[in-house]
Formats: sequence, structure tokens, C-alpha cells
Amino acid sequence: MLNKKTLVGFTVDTFHGFSPADILRQFKFLGIRFIEFTINLLDDFENVKPYIGGIRTAFHLPIVHVEGWDFSCANTQEKTDKTIKQIRDFHRALNVQHIVAHPPECRDKKNDPAGMDLWLENISKLPVPIYIENVHHVPMDTFFEVYQTAKTMLGSKIAGICFDVAHAYLDGMDPIEQFRSLKQEINCIHLSDCSHHIDKHLPFGCGGVLPIQKFLFELSDFHGSITLEIKPRSLYDIPALINSYLETLKMVRKDLYYYSAIRLGLMKPILRLRINKLVKKDIKTKRG
Repeated sequence: MLNKKTLVGFTVDTFHGFSPADILRQFKFLGIRFIEFTINLLDDFENVKPYIGGIRTAFHLPIVHVEGWDFSCANTQEKTDKTIKQIRDFHRALNVQHIVAHPPECRDKKNDPAGMDLWLENISKLPVPIYIENVHHVPMDTFFEVYQTAKTMLGSKIAGICFDVAHAYLDGMDPIEQFRSLKQEINCIHLSDCSHHIDKHLPFGCGGVLPIQKFLFELSDFHGSITLEIKPRSLYDIPALINSYLETLKMVRKDLYYYSAIRLGLMKPILRLRINKLVKKDIKTKRG
């Protein structure tokens, strides 16, 4: 277990033309103290570094359906080597607590993870603990086989499972029952709402179908990290994003919830002004 107190935060990536540094600056203004970032933040390191301060972070490794490659792809080993070097060089400055990895996605004609050995070799070079995430369209027995192989080969470097609630639901499972069955292995959670068939990364209460409140109730004794992997549809989703954060804190970190609810409540007028300013900047950029 990496943290005595549960960490709750957000994914930080590019958004509507805003850089990771722009997003991080706004989250720090709001009092968010945990983020999970992608390769885009590594490439923006010099601009991001001044805003890290006391923020703790996690890093999500590249994945095929987003970046077009992962650590199991032999034809992009140069990119993998660059990413490994960046993480090794920057992880202390970025206060990286752990890394999230999908199972290897580069496959052979038999649809087996052909890049498994390469994937294991590459993630073994990472300097912080790793969580393996359950992913949509990968059967749970296949996922668990990959997870157990990684634990056997890499030992304590594999810290456990990153449980993505929406992925479990979209694969036809009851996410609450699945969480209960894997609970002893889970110290990291990805949480956002989704539709019946699409992983939309919605804020809570914005038309999704997950039993969010019931799942949050399951977390009353959870200790680890929770990344709200939310992708706002527009800047006007920011209040819903913040409400998702507060709802999660209320269940897992009541000490931080009361402080954050009061602070964010007092900041609402300033937040509205900032959102309006960002919307105008976004519109201006698009007209560009």
C-alpha cells in the first residue's frame, strides 16, 4: 500500500488547446493535490515543473488506441526508450508515486500478447511501482493471466491492480461484484461515468449509467489512489467535474472533504470568472 491516506485527483492531459501546464495550474488553484498524467506532460516538463510543488502524481503509460503504441511494440522501441529515460530523469521532480500500465496490446496472428516479453523487459526498467489496469475488450481471465505473469516475473515492482470501473461495466460485468472479488489486489482506481456501450469518461450526474453512489459506498475502507479519469465535454462541465471530486472525497476522505467543500464553495465566483475567461480564450483560439 503506497499511501496511508487515500489520494483523490484527476487525469491531466491536453484539453481544448490547453497544455498540461495550463490544466495543472488550474487544478492547483482549486486545491487538487493528486494528478495522473500522460506522455504529453513529460513533453511539457519544463513548463509543468513549477506547478508541481506538493502535488503527488501518477503516470499512465502510452496505449495503442490513444498514442498508437505501447511498451510491447517492437517497432516503436525508440519511443519507449525515450519515455523510460524521461520517467527516470523526471520522476522525483514530478513526485511520481506510481505508474499505470495496460496489458500489452501488440499481438501476433493468434491474438496472443506477442510483445509480452518485450513489455515485461521495458516496464522492469521503470523506477516506481506499477499497477496493471483492466481494459475494455480484454477478458478478465486473460487480464488476470497477464497480471499474475507480471507479478511472478517482476515481483514487488508490480504493486497491484488499477481497477477501471467503467471498463468492467462495459465488458458486461457487475463492477461492484468485480471490485469485491479483486479487492485484495486493488490499490488504484480509475473512476468516471459511461454510457451503456461507450467509455465516455463523464463527470458524475451527466447522463451516465454507472451505479456511482453504490460504488463509492464500497470505498469506505479503501486506501490507495483514485483517479477521476474524466474528460469534460466542454469547459462548462468543470462544475460537474468538481462535484465529482467532492462526492468522492465525501466517501473516502471526510477530513479533506470538509476543507475542500468550504474552500471550493467560497471560490465559486472566482471559478465562474475563470471559466468564462477560458471559454473566451478557447473561442478566440478556434477562430484563430
